[in-house]
Amino acid sequence: MWEGERMRSRIEEIAKDRGVSLYRLAKDARITTAAIYKWRKHGIERAQLGVMARVADALGCKVDDLFE
Repeated sequence: MWEGERMRSRIEEIAKDRGVSLYRLAKDARITTAAIYKWRKHGIERAQLGVMARVADALGCKVDDLFE
């Protein structure tokens, strides 16, 4: 990753493909929808691994699948 480049998230893409709203995803992963929108705006390089694991579990995928 280059300096200043943000690590992009595939969370919204995967959720859409699976027919899961971001609200439902947030509830299932026990996070706020604000966190998901923050990742969209600022990237997810600082997201905690445990949180990403809950998101991946709620989407039925691996943590690696969440990153571009």
